[in-house]
Amino acid sequence: MKNIVNIETALKIYLSHTVLQVQEVMKLFGVSRTTAGHYLKQVRAEQIKEGIPIFVSNGVDCAFAYSLWGIDFKNLEKRYKTARSLGLTEE
Repeated sequence: MKNIVNIETALKIYLSHTVLQVQEVMKLFGVSRTTAGHYLKQVRAEQIKEGIPIFVSNGVDCAFAYSLWGIDFKNLEKRYKTARSLGLTEE
């Protein structure tokens, strides 16, 4: 699993994008444009292997990418809700 910048960012990106491009990956992991491009290239190769259609030439399927990177959306959502209820997040 790759390290995300923070849970809120991961949730916002997942909920607002069906396709991930370089900018979203940079925000998600706090990496450079080059590194984000490498991450996307790896996902694209797996997406093609799995027969998942590519609808945007420079993007990958968001749900597939999260799954491949080991990012469990449901777990993040649960943890974020718990953190909010304990006052550990900014409103």
